[in-house]
Amino acid sequence: MSWSRAFDDPMLPDGCMLCTLRDAGEYIQVLPRAKYKQPEWEVAAEMLSAAVEGSGPLMFAEIAMRKAVNAGKPAPEPTPPRRPKKMKRPQPIKKVPAHMRQAELGPNGDSGFRGYACAICRDPSRLGSFHHYVSPFKVAL
Repeated sequence: MSWSRAFDDPMLPDGCMLCTLRDAGEYIQVLPRAKYKQPEWEVAAEMLSAAVEGSGPLMFAEIAMRKAVNAGKPAPEPTPPRRPKKMKRPQPIKKVPAHMRQAELGPNGDSGFRGYACAICRDPSRLGSFHHYVSPFKVAL
């Protein structure tokens, strides 16, 4: 691998942009000695040299650089999880019994709406009653 290999996502420490392995190496070289001796920067330098030599992946070098750059900064506060909106319960579908459905044709043979009528006897005065109900417990003799 070469020093000109670019990171997936450029970094911006202290106002300078780190796009390639060369940029990151030059940034590490100008660090003060006290800062360079911190473990995060030593790991970043090792991962950077391993990526250039081809013995380590570029992603490890990028992760180590990001950790070293953000070592002194406080972690961002996590955003509270958003609660999903409560879904309304589905309302049951009110089914009209088969014998109470609207008659397709009125008593005069026209198709005008005349209200609900019993589908068995077509009697509109018997709306809502169970006058054709047969008990399952009734025993025929």
